[in-house]
Amino acid sequence: MKLALYLLLLVSVAGAAGAFPHPYDAHLTIDPPIPWEGEAVRLTFQTWCTVRDGAPAVLVRQGNTLRVEVRHVDGCITSWPPPQDDPFSVDAGLLPAGSYTVELWLHGDDFPRAYRLEKSFPLTVAPAFEPQLLIDPPSPDSAQPISLEFKTWCAVADPANPEVVKSGNLIRITVDGSGCVFAYPPPQDEPFEVELGRLEAGSYTIELWRRGEASGEDELTATFPATVTAAIARLRDGRFELNATWRTAAGETGPARLVQETSEDSALFYFFSRGNWELMVKVLDGCAINGHFWVFAAASTDVEYDVTVTDLATTRTFSFGNEAGVPAAAVGRIDAFPCQ
Repeated sequence: MKLALYLLLLVSVAGAAGAFPHPYDAHLTIDPPIPWEGEAVRLTFQTWCTVRDGAPAVLVRQGNTLRVEVRHVDGCITSWPPPQDDPFSVDAGLLPAGSYTVELWLHGDDFPRAYRLEKSFPLTVAPAFEPQLLIDPPSPDSAQPISLEFKTWCAVADPANPEVVKSGNLIRITVDGSGCVFAYPPPQDEPFEVELGRLEAGSYTIELWRRGEASGEDELTATFPATVTAAIARLRDGRFELNATWRTAAGETGPARLVQETSEDSALFYFFSRGNWELMVKVLDGCAINGHFWVFAAASTDVEYDVTVTDLATTRTFSFGNEAGVPAAAVGRIDAFPCQ
């Protein structure tokens, strides 16, 4: 009678397990719970199977599938209630941001022919929230005041009280703050701005530091590159100055700006967008040939523009331009400026 009742109880438990999720199904604990890109990931499994002590778990990555293989599994629990078993862990290391599937495969004496897929688990690696910097204007020159906007994912005091220290081409900005975000998704934080003013043309490194409240020491949060171009183009050791302006059919006007630093004899300009080059102007030394400096120019635009080349040694000028709606013609003057 007792045996019959015991068998009936086992059938009832088995039926319940078939109708509902088994309370002792394998499960996975991820550390940290939602890892960021750049954080080491550790996977800990509870299988309700007996894994022999010292049996290594091997992780094989196939694209976005992480297959964890465990050998020497003596058997899985079928009794009720199950005994306490020990979880086991495997290190997944650093994973790029994305969605993954973790597969747990077991190999043991009760299923000796091959590995058996025990269960699959989802895993999400969040993108790293690196501090961000927006520079206004995006491509500044030495005549434009520069404004910086930082988004740090850190708790910055309000006001941030930025302290700006310029040392050569290094700009160090230190702000008051408390701590950085280590949760996903991060809460919305307010960006803060720093006015730099005008900078000389050149390449800069901008360092963002946060004053440490607990340690009393400042902490480097992020490093950003920045480039400032020359506002005025000067060629041939600064003797010749180039000034160019443009005008649209709608009446908008503005200065032509340098795409990059000038060479000894050439300057390259853009009108509207730094990536859309419009005009190149050259001043060549032809003194040994005909006693003059030569001016050449070429443009790929039908926008109206005016260019003035000034010889700062003599104050002589040479001007040329283009009419609106007309493809620009090349310019070539080998007698633009006398050498003496």
